[in-house]
Amino acid sequence: SGPGVESGVESGVESRVLQLLKPQALSKSAIAQGLGTAKPNRHLNELMSRLLASGLVAYTLPGKPNSRLQKYRLTDSGLERLLQGHTTETPR
Repeated sequence: SGPGVESGVESGVESRVLQLLKPQALSKSAIAQGLGTAKPNRHLNELMSRLLASGLVAYTLPGKPNSRLQKYRLTDSGLERLLQGHTTETPR
């Protein structure tokens, strides 16, 4: 998907997820709560799949993607993306 109207909103949520994962690994429901939603939705599921695929986040239990104990952690590339994002993002 190329840059469009959605990419701005999208990357905003993406960087908020990366921010949430910076201090500690979190479950998907904890991420949802951090974003202000009660529980994970389709949008969050798709975002997390994309972040995993792009190597910005990783499972804490790589062998058990569907474990109820599964959490997500920030990878080095994710941290890098976060730090780069800070220099270019305009403050609101």
